[in-house]
Amino acid sequence: KRRRRNRAAKDPAATRRFWMPDLESEARRLEAYLARKLRRAALSVKVDRRQLVVYDHGPQGAEKAPVPRRRFRLTPINTGIYRLSYLRHTGHWWPLSYTGTIKDMASTVADHLAPLLEMA
Repeated sequence: KRRRRNRAAKDPAATRRFWMPDLESEARRLEAYLARKLRRAALSVKVDRRQLVVYDHGPQGAEKAPVPRRRFRLTPINTGIYRLSYLRHTGHWWPLSYTGTIKDMASTVADHLAPLLEMA
């Protein structure tokens, strides 16, 4: 009998199930967009478990450097499209109804969700 080989084992591209962006470059782009829109240097974006997480480092000019707090999360859902979530006070992520590109999400955070960054 002739044995059949798995075609996916030969071609690594065939094993990919969905598109995955280069999240490090996307994180840098999002951080640049947020810094430009909000004029705030106290935000950073890091990659965590295939998601982009926006950290808030507190008000500028603070005496003690506070521990960075997670504020927003962008989860890739399609080619170049992300879903926005907000971290609630309970520690659970609250999915918001916003989806779009990195630039759209930076505009959404700056225009609609900026007051959430001012909350303690």
